[in-house]
Amino acid sequence: EQLGKFCHTQRKEEGLLGGRVECWISERTASLQDGRGLYDGPTLWNGLLQPPFLVGRMWHTGTNLLIAVGTIIMVIGCLGCVGAVKESRPLLLTFFILLLLIFFLEILSIMLFFIYQDEIDHYAQRDLKKGLQLFGTEGNVGLTNAWMIVQTDFRCCGVTNHTDWFEVYNATRVPDSCCLEYSDNCGLDNPGTWWTAPCYERVKDWLNENLVALWIFALCTALTQILGLVFSMTMFCQAVKVETFYA
Repeated sequence: EQLGKFCHTQRKEEGLLGGRVECWISERTASLQDGRGLYDGPTLWNGLLQPPFLVGRMWHTGTNLLIAVGTIIMVIGCLGCVGAVKESRPLLLTFFILLLLIFFLEILSIMLFFIYQDEIDHYAQRDLKKGLQLFGTEGNVGLTNAWMIVQTDFRCCGVTNHTDWFEVYNATRVPDSCCLEYSDNCGLDNPGTWWTAPCYERVKDWLNENLVALWIFALCTALTQILGLVFSMTMFCQAVKVETFYA
């Protein structure tokens, strides 16, 4: 009987420690994957891709989806934390199953992104060119400003070439933001004074250069999820052993 009490006390202490660890992992999992922090970042991209276009709609749907997924993961994290503190087998098992499902869905999403990367490039360039037609028009200040910022900062002109603007103006001219040295109406001058690099490729190259940070974030998220899976299943098995011991 004394041995049983001692074992029960030890298991309670271990369970408390495990619960704290599980709570911490649950909170980190939720905070790493909360989509709300990503919503304010792509404002410039939202300006270039207006919602009426396919990729624009996909982008807005994607950001809203991130918010929804982040909120769900926060709820799942709280579920795992409560399950760890209470040593509740149903809650721990539910947390494990839901986290495992999300982990597999993330892997599937990454695979689909790489499989359909060429199609994404095609539709993105097509919609960006459609967006050029709205440049400088009434009610499209955000798109106009976004293109001016991109062309100035990335020293580029047009989507695939500076000649993309010729179709917009129906003339051999570009916006003043395409000029090597900015001045009023410089887009009407000699083409030798314009940037000629394609903006789509320039922005894409910049994103590729910063992929290291994105991959580090993804690996940290995956590691946190794996730790959450391991600790939740460990605590679940521990709770089963305790219940079996006193059965």
